Amino acid sequence: MKRINKLLFIDVLLVALSLWLAFLLRFDFGMDVAYKEYTQFVLMSLVPFIVISVIFNHVFSLYNSVWRYASIEELLSIVFSVTISNVVFIVYSYFVNYKILHTSYFRFPLTVHIIAWIISIAFLGGTRFIFRISCTANQLLEGTNGKKRLLIIGAGEAAVMLIKEIKSHKELNYNICKNTKCKLKTLPGIFEIIDNKIEIGKIRDVNIEDLLGREEVHLNTEGISEYVKD
Repeated sequence: MKRINKLLFIDVLLVALSLWLAFLLRFDFGMDVAYKEYTQFVLMSLVPFIVISVIFNHVFSLYNSVWRYASIEELLSIVFSVTISNVVFIVYSYFVNYKILHTSYFRFPLTVHIIAWIISIAFLGGTRFIFRISCTANQLLEGTNGKKRLLIIGAGEAAVMLIKEIKSHKELNYNICKNTKCKLKTLPGIFEIIDNKIEIGKIRDVNIEDLLGREEVHLNTEGISEYVKD
């Protein structure tokens, strides 16, 4: 919960900063003649813009994801959230600011929205990937003393999931390594677990048959023995 509150607070600051930076960049940091005309509109729009952004961040589960596993899917969620937030803000501003409060504008110049969109994605995505990098760095700094060495062979989904789980649960006390004289175990495929063909607990020693890459061929020893005897 503390981590989510911290991330929420950071998002509020970054969303506000992205809008203000976009405004300054569009109007040449106050050198443009239209800068003063839009300043009041920006100030009165800042809080609604932040609230709408945070709401859609919740809708797209940006505060529920475990960002130590931040990936392309989470980045796409940020893109969708920021995009829809900008569209909803324009609609809100038209009906509230323009129709009810009778402001001179119903939205920022289009370039402000585009720049704010780019900066927001960079800020929100950047903070989450920085968090992932920091988690990885902390794991490396902890060292491997006293941990059991574990070698995982395979590049399938099951292997990826197993590595992530081991890294996230320190109590397992395993260190994933590349060179070891460890005992070999085989893990069932994810599709087999989903189809209830096999249980996740059926981890067993590796057999020679597992290395064939095909069905085992059983020799007709009796027939062969007759040819050998003759």
